[in-house]
Amino acid sequence: MRTLLSESMSRPAVDTLLWHMGNKYGLALGRRTKKMAKTRGEAVELLANAAQRSGWGKITISDGFETTGKMVVVFENCVFCEGLISEKTSACSFLSGILAGIAESLYDKGVSIQEELCRAAGGGVCRFNIQTV
Repeated sequence: MRTLLSESMSRPAVDTLLWHMGNKYGLALGRRTKKMAKTRGEAVELLANAAQRSGWGKITISDGFETTGKMVVVFENCVFCEGLISEKTSACSFLSGILAGIAESLYDKGVSIQEELCRAAGGGVCRFNIQTV
């Protein structure tokens, strides 16, 4: 999708569009899962397991969000980077938006998110730092 959109839009515009699409999706996922789970931790676990079963890649989460306001999410073999190589910057704007939306809806707080490493940009894994704002 990124490649097709890049034919008619600038890279920053593509990243912004994909992030906002992902964010709306993540907000909806988070709200639904929050209703089903007994705790926020259980909701995070349910979402991570569902994403992994759906082929998004192996997911590791360091969740200290309720105590420190920080969370680290790592995707090995990120499906959103599949086929992308030698990117100069992070390529997971859609996934970044999803994660931000999930965190915002589960914890009822605004968040900032940064993709610290990206598989498509040579990072080996996709690593996201999420924290409250």
